[in-house]
This record gives sequence, C-alpha cells and structure tokens, in this order.
Amino acid sequence: MNAPNNTTILPDLMQLAQISLSSLDRHAAFSVVRSIGAGTSGLEGTVPERLVSLLKRKAEFRRKVVTDYRCMESDLSSMNDRNEKIDRMMAFIRTISPENSLKEDRKAFNRWMDAAAVRERARIRLHESERFLEIVIRLLTGDAVVNLKSAGDASARYRVRDHLNLPDLFWVEFDETPRWQNRLAVMQYWIGCAGCLPVPDRSRFLPLPWKDLVVQILENPGANLWVRVAAFRMGMLYFPEECFKHVVHKLNDETGTEDDFYVRAGILDVIAEIGTRSQLGACIDIVLKRPDSSEHVKIRAVRLLAALKHDQILKAVGPVLSEPGVPGFNWRVKLAAVISLGTFVSRLTEPGGDETDVGDLMQILFHQMHHGSHVNVQLGALEAISGIADAHLHRHEGAVIDGFLFEILQNIDRLITDRTIAGRLRRDASVLRELILLRSHSRACRLLSRIREMAGSVPEGTSFHVPAENGLDAVTLGRILAALSSDDFGYYARGVRAGYEITRGDSYRKRFWRIWDEIRRPDPSKRQGFPHSIGRMYRGTIRAHSRLLAETTETKVAGERVVVPGEASWRPYLPTVDDLLSLTSRKLAGRPVRLFSAEGIVTMTGPGNLLDRITTWLRITFSYRELARRRNLEIRQLDSNMERGLTQVAMEDLGIDITFTPHAFRYDESEYAVTDPTVSRNLYPATKKTDPDGDRGND
Repeated sequence: MNAPNNTTILPDLMQLAQISLSSLDRHAAFSVVRSIGAGTSGLEGTVPERLVSLLKRKAEFRRKVVTDYRCMESDLSSMNDRNEKIDRMMAFIRTISPENSLKEDRKAFNRWMDAAAVRERARIRLHESERFLEIVIRLLTGDAVVNLKSAGDASARYRVRDHLNLPDLFWVEFDETPRWQNRLAVMQYWIGCAGCLPVPDRSRFLPLPWKDLVVQILENPGANLWVRVAAFRMGMLYFPEECFKHVVHKLNDETGTEDDFYVRAGILDVIAEIGTRSQLGACIDIVLKRPDSSEHVKIRAVRLLAALKHDQILKAVGPVLSEPGVPGFNWRVKLAAVISLGTFVSRLTEPGGDETDVGDLMQILFHQMHHGSHVNVQLGALEAISGIADAHLHRHEGAVIDGFLFEILQNIDRLITDRTIAGRLRRDASVLRELILLRSHSRACRLLSRIREMAGSVPEGTSFHVPAENGLDAVTLGRILAALSSDDFGYYARGVRAGYEITRGDSYRKRFWRIWDEIRRPDPSKRQGFPHSIGRMYRGTIRAHSRLLAETTETKVAGERVVVPGEASWRPYLPTVDDLLSLTSRKLAGRPVRLFSAEGIVTMTGPGNLLDRITTWLRITFSYRELARRRNLEIRQLDSNMERGLTQVAMEDLGIDITFTPHAFRYDESEYAVTDPTVSRNLYPATKKTDPDGDRGND
C-alpha cells in the first residue's frame, strides 16, 4: 500500500491542529506542518506515523545536544590553548546548528563570544526543539482522542493505545525532557484518553508503571505545581478512591513550596469537575474548618459552594459569614461566599428549579445586604439578590408582584431608607427596585426589551421613533428610559404624531451662558481644538439622565457632571442647571417637564408668561456657575443650613415649580413607596409635598 502524499497529509494535519491546539499553539505548529509536508524531510506514512518519526528525531537531537555539551565541558577543562578551545566550541556549535554558516561565529570568538555564549545558544536551540516536541505530543493526543471516540469496544481501545507504541515513547519523553510543559502535554494525553473511556474501564487502560509514576508525583512536594495538579487530575480519573486519600492529605498538609497554594486551589477545581458532590463537600469542609492559610484557596472553596446541596451550603457558610467573623475570613472570602449563595439560589428559582428551599438562604443574603462587614460584601449580596430576582421573573414571565418578590422589595426598601448604608449601595438598590417593578409588568417588560433593541443600533446624539401603540403612556416610557440610562447614555423623548421621538445621548448647541462664562474667565490652559461656546440643550418633556459618564473631579467648565463622593454618583435624579434653563424656552413655557430616574419622578414647571421667562433666563444665565456649584453641595453642607441647594434656589428665587413622586407598587391592596433620605434632602423643598419629613429625609 502506497504511503499518502503531502496533498492528503497537510489537510489532515491542519484538521488535527484545530482539534488539539489553542490558537497560540496553532501558530507555533506551522513549523511542524512544514516539517511534515516538506518533500525533503524523509518522513513517510500517515500523519500519526510522521509525527512519531518527528518525536523520535527530536528526542535523539536532545540526547545528542546534552551529551555533546557535557563532553565539550570536559574537554575544555583539560585544554590550555585558546585556539584549541575555540575549535572545540566551534565543533559543538556545528552539531546544534549545522545549517548555519559558521564564519561569523569564528570571528565572534575574537570579539565577544565565550563558553557562556555557547551554552546560551545551546539552551535556546534546545528550547526550540522542546517546544516543537510539545506541539507534536499535543497533535498525537488529538489523534488518539479522535480514534478512541470511534472505537467500538475495549479491544479496539487497547489497539488505539498501543498503536505506534505511544505509551513507551511518552514514558521516555516524560523522563528525559527538561521542560515541565512537555511533561504536562504527556499527562494531557492520558487525561484526554480518560474522557473517551467508560468509567469502569479506565483503571485497566492506564499501564501500571504510569500509575506508580502519578503516585510518586502526588507525594513529591518538589515537583512542578502544574504537573502536580495534572497528576491529581489523572489520579481522580483513573484511580479515584486511592487518589482522593492524597487529596485529603494535601488539603490538610500545607508544607511545601511558597506557591503550594496553587496546587491546593487546583485540587479543588479538579474535585469540582471530576469528583462526586460528597467529595467536594468534604474538601470544602477541610479548607474552611482549619481554615486554609491562603486567601486564594478559601475563595476558591467558597466559590464552589454552589455545586453542593442545600444543607451542605448552610453548614459551610456558617463560619464564613458569621458575625463577628471567624478569624481567617476577610471581606473577599465573604464576598465570594455571598456570590456563591446567589448562584445557588438563582439556579433554584430558574424554570425547573425548586424554590421551597430558598427561604433560609435568602435570609442570609438579606442579612449580609443590611449588615455586611464591608460595603463590597453588601454590594455582592445586592447583586446576588438581583440575579435571584431576575431568575424568578424569568421563571414567572409577566407575573405581577408575588410574595417572593414582595419580600425582596421590602428588604430593598429598608436598605434605601437606612441612613447608615453607603450611598453607592442605596443608589444600586434603587436601580434594582425599579427594574423589578418594570419587569413585573408584562407590557412594560416587553416595551423595555423592544426599546433597548431599537436604541442599540442608534449612535449617540441621534434619534429614533417609538410608536404610541399598546397603550404606551408618558410615565411608562419615562421609567423605561430611566432603566436604559442606568448603564447607557441618557435618553430624552418628546411627543410627536403617533408616538415619541427619543434622542440617545446629549445634544450640544451654542449657549449664551457659556460664551459669557468664557469672556469672564479666559484661560489659555483649556483644551485646544474644542469649541468653548457650546453647552448641553434638552428639548424633550420626558428625560432620563445617564447614571454613568461623570467627572471624578471638578472641571473648569461649569455644569459638567461631577461625582459627589458621599453618594458615589453625580445625582442623576436631581435637575441640572441646563434642565432649569430649558424651561424658559417658548416651546416649554408653562409646560411640565418630567425627569425620570430609579429614585422617582421630578416634575419641573417653568414660568408661563414672557416677562417671567426672560427674568428667569437672565438669572440662570448670569449665575450659571453659582447654580452649578449649589447642585454639587454635599449633604453635610446642606444640613448645616448655611447653604441652599439648587432645588430650593430654583423654587424660591427663580419661580420654577418642582415636585417629586417616588415610584410605588401595590401588593395585597396596599401601596408602597419610599424615598431615599439623601434624595429627599437634595430635592428639598420639593419633597415636602409628598414627604412631610422631606427636609430631614424619610426615616
């Protein structure tokens, strides 16, 4: 039978590379392809046969380089003549790079080259050869896996294993190679084979010498850590009961190298992927009870809690999330535990899950959300509850607020009205509350998805049209736009015939206040190449400012969005000076303009007659910078009663009427609405109409 030609070999080889190698390794495999496909390579037979020939050649080259180098070192130690030493080193160079011209190398000995440079050249040449060998091993692994999957019975699988004598060849390679990557590639061969075998047949498939070798690696703390992790994986695949004893011993015994915690973390991943649930529970119990000295190992353990049963999780999270905390569990470990709890509960609330066991776990999350030892733990609990609510709403698509969601909303409301909670947490809680309320109404949920899809294809600063169908009203649209703006640009809508025109992002026009500000404050250090006579202009009557896109520090240009440190936001619920200035336009004269946010709805109404509009326009224009400063006052400055906020100045001095309406929901014939005390204080006195304690916040 004739051997296949290069035309058939190369496509087969490239297909094998696609199966066996990552994108980076496929790039490195080009040299293998060239070697196999070259007509002068002297390789014959099928792809696996040619790969085995390459493996033997490279292994022989490694032995020759190592042997010749040791001989050269021995010879140099007994030589005294310099030229004689150079000739000996040149002879060695000729063996490791016979294809290169050696004239320049001979000259280099008279300038800079010495024995150390020759040793480095040999090291590089050997590394190139070993990297080449690693690719060949991975290609042979891919071929074996493909053949094992198509093998019909045990005898066929043994023929695949023994074909081309790969176990013996890989044994020699594992023993001789100086690279841990090559050893790992050899172990990946056995790991890949195990994935194609029935579990009862695995122990008989692995030759006994290989099992003994794996056990030696498991017991050797000086072995490469990645090779040790691969050994644990091999052991759990081929002899799981015996290997698990080594797993338990390793998790209980931390003696070893400085980076030994990588091995323990890798073991947990192996058990989670291959072991049983009881084995994983035992491993997590060992790590958390001692507890492990490494933060990384503890985090890995608690992140795997979601794979356990309900009672196992309750038992494991007790010491981690207990208050006061057990020494050894910092906020990062607690955060990982909270995330795992959220993942587990979300899975139970998804379609097909069992929601009967989530009550006690939800109480743990609620407790961490309110009383977590670190703000990041509280944020993690809130994010976990967000995922749980999302899974529940997906399971009961279009359902009204039920008892499960009501309990979540009640806890979120407690969080929003708690003055002791960090501002960032209360802002995120408001966003989550509004999203739950929107998604609990089927019509609003459908409109939210539809408008999000339409807005995704619209560039910043341009508009799109939404038809007023299915009873779309201004309030529903505004709340949807506020939900979209929580992680996107702002949205601004105005009513048009048969629908609404919505603008995504800010619009800029020439503004007189900006020109006046530039004249009064010339500064050559301002950015060049940008117009300094434009400002934001809002025209719609339905507005939702972006919750993102704010400056971290105050800029030289007045009115820019600046993050207020105490709130971790730029207060998108609070009207901007540009919002107030837009109320003086002819089209909006005396008309209510609503600003929507997750916190509620702010309704602004400017003066109606021409004289009052001109007066208000002049006051805002010539005191724009001062009004912008008042908008960014911190709560402590407002509480001192030495300063008035922007809302108070607008209502008392500018003749603008402002009201605030918090978002409400109904459950069991009752209505529930809350106002964040910080929001209430910033919007004072507008909140007094809906909140009698608006100047002090809603306790």
